[in-house]
Amino acid sequence: MLTKMLLLFAAGIPPAGLSACGGIVSIDAESRGQAGSTGGGDDPTIGCDPGRADCNGAAADGCEADLESDEAHCGSCGHGCQSGHCQSGLCQQVIVASVGQGSAYRIAATETHVYWKGEDGSVVRSADDGTAPEIIATEQDGPGDITVDGTSVYWANPDLGTIMRAPLAGGAPSVVASGEVQPWSLAVSGTTLVWTDHGAETVRSTSLVSGGVVTIATAPSAWSVAVDSGSVYWTTSFASGVYGAPLSGGASITLVTGFSSPSDLALQSGTVYFVTDSDAGLYSVPVAGGEMTTLASSGGSGLAVDEDNVYFGQHDGRIVRMPRAGGAETVIGIGPWAATDIALTSKSVYWSAQGVILKVAK
Repeated sequence: MLTKMLLLFAAGIPPAGLSACGGIVSIDAESRGQAGSTGGGDDPTIGCDPGRADCNGAAADGCEADLESDEAHCGSCGHGCQSGHCQSGLCQQVIVASVGQGSAYRIAATETHVYWKGEDGSVVRSADDGTAPEIIATEQDGPGDITVDGTSVYWANPDLGTIMRAPLAGGAPSVVASGEVQPWSLAVSGTTLVWTDHGAETVRSTSLVSGGVVTIATAPSAWSVAVDSGSVYWTTSFASGVYGAPLSGGASITLVTGFSSPSDLALQSGTVYFVTDSDAGLYSVPVAGGEMTTLASSGGSGLAVDEDNVYFGQHDGRIVRMPRAGGAETVIGIGPWAATDIALTSKSVYWSAQGVILKVAK
């Protein structure tokens, strides 16, 4: 399937259900799913022709909004497309940055910017309006994981064995931790930063206030990591498991084992979500342990979760949204290649795909 879709893209022919305009692939209503309802309160579509609504509540101009094409009211009143087009009541994806460095392996996002680490060792950010990227730091290592909090951007230098940080707007980078073997995945919660060291087969943490590095667990082939206020969770890509441990120290617990190549994971409301490098699907398991739930039978290319939905990539380049408890899959975008990472804000979904970073309104 992936080979077929890439050949179609190369020939300028989008797959069924998709259309190409100016290099941007559009998702039609049938392939992506119909637009949602207008929400609570009085229904602004009452008394209007299909596809129209009284979004401003003014009787003088009647049903002024065309929900099929209005970029400020796409599909429902107040649902803006953030510089994307509105097509058949669906917001279309836009290119935020053409990286031009082969790939932006991992990304992170704030409400105003998306951050990534280039193959040339630069740490870069771009505003969500697509203005020219800004260099945050240079002369770092090649691609490694990246994450952000309210003040700083953090990244891993796998070959240099360091964890670094810099102010969100740029400034002198500083060393958070050094002497690591192969630091890989990063996550931050409050004043605690955690990471997996793939080479040392450990999960580690540091206080961003007082410093000092603590080994939380031994973890053969440790890969992706997530953290909340009290615990850390990780996957082991080759040892095929999902595990957790208290941040304060203590015995690890096994959430899933004997599984096919679990990779990215995300944490929300007492549940760990994970996908697989082998395209085996999307799964969830309670943080306290218990029965694993299969949410999708394929997928494994980027993962993120918010209060309502889980977002994950298919290996053919599609970005899919699904309710956290499971249900219908909705295609919200597609890249020229499979996503390498997905990042969320309150209003946007970002993903990286080879040399391009894309965005679509939630």
